[in-house]
Amino acid sequence: MALSNEARIRLVEAVTNQALGTEIADAIDVNDSRFRISKTLTVAESNAGKTLLASTSVLMGKKVYIDNVQIAVGGATAWSATASSTKLVIQDLNGTPVPLCDATLAGMTGNNLLLLSDPTHLILKAAAVTGGANAGYGITVRSDGTHDMVAGSTLTIVITGRIL
Repeated sequence: MALSNEARIRLVEAVTNQALGTEIADAIDVNDSRFRISKTLTVAESNAGKTLLASTSVLMGKKVYIDNVQIAVGGATAWSATASSTKLVIQDLNGTPVPLCDATLAGMTGNNLLLLSDPTHLILKAAAVTGGANAGYGITVRSDGTHDMVAGSTLTIVITGRIL
């Protein structure tokens, strides 16, 4: 089966990103635009914000849709904050971002696994499934407060979705 021009462009982007050491996804299926991201996140990275899927991986006019999110706390130290942070937010990289998923601090206890089947601690927003992120933008994860996450074992965040 021949690849479409769009699929060829995505393949070239993926190979280029990998060659430059900037690969951001474990797998991108360029035929149907499905992706799987697996990234680690430290407390410091959550305060600064960490790109999970670069905007260069999303063709102009296309949107990111999230199908599933899993977050694993990789140690015994629960996440905590000093004041204003109550959750991690997965959102797009636009200046006026669309929130796609929230993970509450209460759920990020030692060695815990947050799944979408527990909507108390991991909340997939309607936009993630129906409206998508802002067109042409990748996604990031960050604390919702003013850079005040102070402790917590490294998280592993796994996201699957589509770029349509």
